[in-house]
Amino acid sequence: SRRKHPDKKTRLLFHTSFSEPGGWNIPQIRDELKLSQEDVLTTYHCKICSNWSILPFSGEDLDCPHCKSPKSIITVNIGSNIPNEELNKIYNIADCCASIFTSGGQENNCVESMLCGLPLACPNYSSGEDFIKNGFVYEIEGTYTREHHTSFKKFVPDNISVAKFYEYIWNLTAEKREKIVKGAREWALKEFSPDILVKQIEDFIDSRKPIDWDIYFNRKKDIKNLNAQI
Repeated sequence: SRRKHPDKKTRLLFHTSFSEPGGWNIPQIRDELKLSQEDVLTTYHCKICSNWSILPFSGEDLDCPHCKSPKSIITVNIGSNIPNEELNKIYNIADCCASIFTSGGQENNCVESMLCGLPLACPNYSSGEDFIKNGFVYEIEGTYTREHHTSFKKFVPDNISVAKFYEYIWNLTAEKREKIVKGAREWALKEFSPDILVKQIEDFIDSRKPIDWDIYFNRKKDIKNLNAQI
């Protein structure tokens, strides 16, 4: 996409942990693609004072310029305690959100981007099926592979499809963008409202029949091998 549109000033913001075990080596990929350090940004977060900043990735465990704590600045992870109001600011620094997963449960990234008013793209696979079907989310196309050992079916996003999404965002009119983000936000508020979800869980619990404990206790007791090698 950069080679096709060299006049466009684009940046990628990775709101993720760069040191996640088993994760991608993003700096290595950046260098292989001959991108500059400033082309790839990340969210840094202080473990002590909770200040955050958007900067080019330059390593982990940096000294905090705000509270002066040594080695307290890291890229964000699931333990980062950034308040929702500040998280909204981070999302809105970007023009759009691409949730490029290979599999997943209910991805918070997808919900948060829609609630923050960003156009979203994700695969039509796994948890992404729920988001694609609402009609406001751009579909990232791709193929499938089998995970080694587990044979789990994994999605392989197509880089060209992701690049097309960014071109799509670049060419969106203001009216079209407003229609997309408004519809997506209304859908997310309805689908993931705590009141609605809690009511669904309560209704499910209330609809269950009482347990017949006699049947349970009268079942044949299996003889267990306490010395089984697991």
